[in-house]
Amino acid sequence: MIAHPGRADAVGILTEQDLDTLRTEMSIDGLEAHYRSYTDVQTAHYRKVAAERGMLVSCGSDSHGPKTPVDPRPWRAVWCAELLNRLGIDVEPEFEGTIWREGMDPLAAQPEPPKSEEEVGETEIKEPVAAAT
Repeated sequence: MIAHPGRADAVGILTEQDLDTLRTEMSIDGLEAHYRSYTDVQTAHYRKVAAERGMLVSCGSDSHGPKTPVDPRPWRAVWCAELLNRLGIDVEPEFEGTIWREGMDPLAAQPEPPKSEEEVGETEIKEPVAAAT
């Protein structure tokens, strides 16, 4: 499984080309398509990427315990049912039809509003911070 492929603040966003290259070098079964900081658009993208390649979908919060670094997120088991089934956990569908669609996760990150023309044109110069000795 590839954890949080869309997390830009870590090692960078994993592109589809990166994923395809990695898959020629090693066995990768799935992607974490549900992640604590993803918007619905990002979740939809990674679910699509996984589906197109016949990969499993996982859900994760990057929580290693209460407030470490964040509290765990609740996820619907059906959103990663194929992975859970592979692990021997039977997941009954909640209803017939769509497993996941945009808007189903009330805790999904919200996209940042578009910047105004003034914000786009502004440049911010930051003074370097002196290291403490």
